[in-house]
Amino acid sequence: MAAEKRAKRQAAKPAHSESVAAVMVNDANLHDSLRSAEDQMKKGRTDDALNILLAVHAYATESLKFLVCANEAYEKARSDPALAQDQKETLYLKQQRIGSLVTRYSKVRGEAAYELAVAYAKKGDAGQARKYLTEACRTLPFSLDPASPWMKSKDFFLKVSNLDGEF
Repeated sequence: MAAEKRAKRQAAKPAHSESVAAVMVNDANLHDSLRSAEDQMKKGRTDDALNILLAVHAYATESLKFLVCANEAYEKARSDPALAQDQKETLYLKQQRIGSLVTRYSKVRGEAAYELAVAYAKKGDAGQARKYLTEACRTLPFSLDPASPWMKSKDFFLKVSNLDGEF
């Protein structure tokens, strides 16, 4: 009887992570969301941080997919000889903007992947941590600087995987 009452009380109180899961990530709050996830990790709220990071990662991934789609359409349209020169120039300028957005969202996606790996490792899920570390290394720009996100991802992958030696 007492166990049932406790279960009802716990079910009546929404968990903190449920309220964070409702956060909508968009371009205006993208970097604030990453900072919020870092704050949640510092406070020991790994599940809350995971929810935010998964939302940031999903937003960046979907944005990149859309940008690639739009860029392909613009490229195809620009190759049409019937298209007026001013329209071709407009599409060219849009493609330049898409290029800068692809760079931006790729960086955010890589940073989110790294932070997701840290959160999953903290929860003891080495498989998910390795998955996101691999993605971070594929997404982030390569650098030999030990403080770079790419090198931190690579080194953390070695640690999570218990790999000996350096490579």
